Amino acid sequence: MATKIASVIDQEIAKRVLAHRTQLGLSQTEVGEKLSVTFQQIQKYEKGVNRISAGRLFQLATVFNIPVETLFPKPAPFTEANAPSPPQELCSDILFTADSRRMCLAFAKIEDLRVRKKVIALMEALSEPNDQ
Repeated sequence: MATKIASVIDQEIAKRVLAHRTQLGLSQTEVGEKLSVTFQQIQKYEKGVNRISAGRLFQLATVFNIPVETLFPKPAPFTEANAPSPPQELCSDILFTADSRRMCLAFAKIEDLRVRKKVIALMEALSEPNDQ
């Protein structure tokens, strides 16, 4: 019997499940209880170790109160003109790391627009190459 290996799409869906759960402030245990599965199973879904069935995706969308299609990447025909540049690829991948989620959540809590702009300017300054 052949083993099923998670595809790139499966991995992307796993990242989206993790992002929605953390955005809502739900623990893996809380989501697992709503789906009648263990937190370990939710963990496996989010890491892409286990593929998520269509029925389970529907249940997750219901728990997150989102349309199920939100969990799927939007397909786009590949052309040289729309190929992502390395910084865009980096940004899409980095949004799913623990540190970047913490940074995004903290940034979202900053209400003062001037402070937000200063934080962005600081990040840009820190990311510039050091010419010394």
